[in-house]
Amino acid sequence: MKRGSFYYPFFNLNLSMNNSLLYRLGVFILITFSIFQINCGKNNKNDNTKTRPPKTELTLPANYYANFDECDCHKEAMKILDTTIKTRTAFKSLDELKKNKESKKEIKDLAKTWQLLTKNCFQKNFAKMFEPSDCNDLKSLEKKKRKLYDLGIQIDQGESIRL
Repeated sequence: MKRGSFYYPFFNLNLSMNNSLLYRLGVFILITFSIFQINCGKNNKNDNTKTRPPKTELTLPANYYANFDECDCHKEAMKILDTTIKTRTAFKSLDELKKNKESKKEIKDLAKTWQLLTKNCFQKNFAKMFEPSDCNDLKSLEKKKRKLYDLGIQIDQGESIRL
C-alpha cells in the first residue's frame, strides 16, 4: 500500500489529494463557508434597517378576563370595538391614522386587549359564545367587526396587527 492511501473494504481512498478536483472543491466550499460566516456575524453599525422594539407587557394581567361570563365578554367586546371604531373614524384615511403615533398605539393596544379577551372568554365559555342570547348579540358584534375591517383595521390579528 502506498503512503497516503487508506484501504477500507469497497473503497480505495487516496488521502494525498494535492490538486485533485475533490481537493479544490473542498477548499472552495471551506473558503465560501468561512466568508459567509464572517459576513453574517458582523455587526454593521451603518445598517439603516429598523430593529423591532422589545415587546411591552400588556397593561392588563393575562387572567383579567378569566372570570367573565358570556354576557360580560360581550359587553367588553362591544366596548373595545366601539372605542376602536371611534379612534379610527377620527381620521379621514388609514394613512392619516398611521402618521399619528398616539392613535396608532391606541389601536394596537386595543387589538392586544381584544386578543386577550377573546382568548380568555373562549377558554371559559366556548359553547356559550356561539349562542345568541339577550346579552350576547352576535350579529351586532359581527357588524362592528365588519365595519372595522372595511375601515382597514383587522382587530382579530391582535398584537400582530399591522398599521
